[in-house]
Amino acid sequence: PTAGLGVGFIQDPKWAVVACRAYNDMLADRYIEYNARLGGVALLPIQDIAEAARELRRCVEEHKMLGGILAPVGFPKPLGDRYFDPLYREAESLGVPLAIHGAPSKGLGFDFFDKLIEARTLSHPFAQMIHLTSIILEGVLERFPKLVIASLEGGCQWIPFLMDRLDMEYGHRAPQAPDCKKKPSEYFTCGRLYFHAELWEKMLPNVVERVGEDAIIYA
Repeated sequence: PTAGLGVGFIQDPKWAVVACRAYNDMLADRYIEYNARLGGVALLPIQDIAEAARELRRCVEEHKMLGGILAPVGFPKPLGDRYFDPLYREAESLGVPLAIHGAPSKGLGFDFFDKLIEARTLSHPFAQMIHLTSIILEGVLERFPKLVIASLEGGCQWIPFLMDRLDMEYGHRAPQAPDCKKKPSEYFTCGRLYFHAELWEKMLPNVVERVGEDAIIYA
């Protein structure tokens, strides 16, 4: 949703709800109702998680949207926080996936870059790594055994790196992640995590070998 990927920076929860509803209504009116072949995913106001859950249900039931998108950069909680559980519960109940999408780089640790090329190099994969680390180690996939999550537009070459780092830390400090019930890398191959890949990525064959071809999606 382009500028909508900055929704996590909206500080007024009521405005976040209004902005997301307006975007979703526009998406349905301009695209979904124009041609049923065009699917849409709802932009969700995570500033009010109960409203985010309601908006997801509204968009799925009224607009026939296929899921929801999380644009968490700027929001002060990682996606593994139990704050998000009402939304995860609703997505699981509806049987629709949630997609994580990065974009803005503010708050990711490299705000000193003054060129887009430098920020863009890191922003998408770093956002994915931050939030998937939280989701896996905080046990989201254990609490919601039918929840499906997609990682979008970050490429896939960071996945083997993150799998190995998570397993290494888990091997040393598993008691700090009591809700993570198995080796973290196993969640990457559980059939409920999907990863966007760019077809030019030279490590794509290695990623497919690690997570399986069915976990890879591409535009």
